[in-house]
Amino acid sequence: IKPQNIKAMPNDQVVLVDFGVAKEGSTGARTATGARGVTPGFSPPEQYSGSGSSPASDVYALGATLYALLTGIKPPDSVSLAIGEVDYVPPDQHNPAICSEIAAAITWAMQPKPVDRPQTVDEWQQRLLAVSEGVEPVSDEEEPESEIKAAPQAADQVVKPQPVPDP
Repeated sequence: IKPQNIKAMPNDQVVLVDFGVAKEGSTGARTATGARGVTPGFSPPEQYSGSGSSPASDVYALGATLYALLTGIKPPDSVSLAIGEVDYVPPDQHNPAICSEIAAAITWAMQPKPVDRPQTVDEWQQRLLAVSEGVEPVSDEEEPESEIKAAPQAADQVVKPQPVPDP
């Protein structure tokens, strides 16, 4: 998933297109090593290494996509983040209209280590919904300490998506 895979139709419906490499089988299936496809800025580190992907990999891609849509800036490459080659700049530092809770949710989704991210899209969605409704998310687990930190900056609303240049 990346911004270029999201298309707005004339009837205001939003659809996903051009999946490239897709998983087959159950929802717990991992992408086969031979079926890897990566997009710098949107693919998590595990997709580069060939160790396969999981639902947490999809969360990374969704977080990176939201980062790009809300800032108009391509996210940093995940491998460069993982090895400390580049600094992570929280989305609310690029666009102060992004509320700090959304920025923190995006930062959580974009953790270089899969175990430090939400493990399912549903878990991450619950966090985003809680932010949009102004309530604390319900979670059985404590959110892990983040390797990349969101800046303590706040705004009162979520912003409209911004155009992102093609990668």
